[in-house]
This record gives sequence, C-alpha cells and structure tokens, in this order.
Amino acid sequence: MLRIPFLFDKVLINCEDNIDKFMSYKISTFSYPSIPSRNKIKDNKLTILNSDRKNKLVFISSFKVALSRHSSYIFRYKLVKDLLLYKEFFKLYGFGWDQVPLPFNIIGIAIILRIPFLKKLVKNIMGIYFKPLGNFSIAKSKSKTLQNYDFALAIEPTVSKFNSICEKIFDPMLSGTIPIYYGQKILRKIPQNTYIRINKKDSVDEIIKTLRNLSEREKSTYRENIFNFLNSKQADQYRSSSYAKLIVNAILGNKIS
Repeated sequence: MLRIPFLFDKVLINCEDNIDKFMSYKISTFSYPSIPSRNKIKDNKLTILNSDRKNKLVFISSFKVALSRHSSYIFRYKLVKDLLLYKEFFKLYGFGWDQVPLPFNIIGIAIILRIPFLKKLVKNIMGIYFKPLGNFSIAKSKSKTLQNYDFALAIEPTVSKFNSICEKIFDPMLSGTIPIYYGQKILRKIPQNTYIRINKKDSVDEIIKTLRNLSEREKSTYRENIFNFLNSKQADQYRSSSYAKLIVNAILGNKIS
C-alpha cells in the first residue's frame, strides 16, 4: 500500500537510521518502545545486577517459520536445534515446537489454512525441512524466568537494510540477563558492551565456549553496563514514554519534540 501515493497522511517506520523517504512517502522513524522510565529501572537495580543465577542460556519463544530472505526464522530453528544437544547449558521455553509449522508469511496462507488438502500438503513439505524438536515448558512469566539465567538468545525476526529492532535485545536486559544478539548490523545507540553478538558463521560449539569462558567478574561488568545504559539519556529513544509522545504528536499533527 505504501507504493500508492496519497493514501496516508503520515508514515512512521521502526528504524535505527534516519530515512526521509520510503516508496511513495516521506516518513518519520521511531524506535520500538521497550524500556520503562528511569525510576522503574532504578527500582529494579538489584534484579538487574543480581549475579546469583543458577542457569546459563535460555530462549523463550514459540515455534514459527517465515520464508523470506530477510527472515531469521530458519537460522533460529537451526540454532535452537543444535543448542538442544547441550542440555546442561541450554533451556528452551515455548509452545509449538512439537509440531510442524506453517510459514505465516507466504501469499495465500489464509486460504491454505481453510482448505484441508492444501494445509496438509504444505505441512508435509515443511516437515521435510522443519522437524518438530519436542514438547517444552511454557514460561509463566518471561521476566521472572529470565532472571534465573546468565544469558538469553535475542534474535530479531528480520534482518534488513531498514535496521529495525524490536524488544528482543531489551527484554533480557531488563531482567539483568545478557543478550546473545542476532540481528541488525548497526545498533547506533546501544553500547556494544551490553550484549554479545552472534552471526551465521558462529558454530554452536564456539558460542557455548565463549559463554563458558566468561568469568563471574566479566558477567557482572556486562550487567553493570546494562544498568547504566538503561538508566541513561542514550536509552531515552527506546522508552515507552518517548513512543507515546511520538504517536500522540503524530495524531494531533504537532511537531515531534
């Protein structure tokens, strides 16, 4: 629809870069609202800095697949599949991992879901490439579950030129869990000393070795860096209040300040 001019009065895009135009529209960019106020961060300081964590690496997510060159879901599936071999180090929470997924982004998926023959056919094809990994527990509280772990996978759903980020990297931070991040190449406002980046070339053995070799002091330093970032002006663009102000100003036609 963005290819058709004059349909919209204003277009906002989640993007880390300053982009003036996209398709047929002049646009404004925003950052995903993931961080609460500084007062709440300060109230949560002991939780963020807590180093008494019994478990190592966790991933909390349902099983989904999207077939796109920008999608990270295929990478995510392969990574989780290999990590499950490290039962003493890695824990998976989420529903749907015991079933063959249907790609949610293909054209006509709504029709396919309504026609039993097509649904079965697509599911059989998907089953060749995405075999179920098992039945796993559901996390009753994501934040409280994360608080028990040193590290958490933080995987963006898409990696593209728009450099957009979601809540994936921030959710672990708010629990004092160090994000193991796969996503956009450039995170302009998020300090590199608050997360550990992985990419497609990293083997699971290499990732596990890196995390195992971190000392308690190094992990504590990551948490201190995380707390300082969450409590800084640098993080203000990711606060819910900043997003709320942007939306209200956009609706009222005011200049965003």
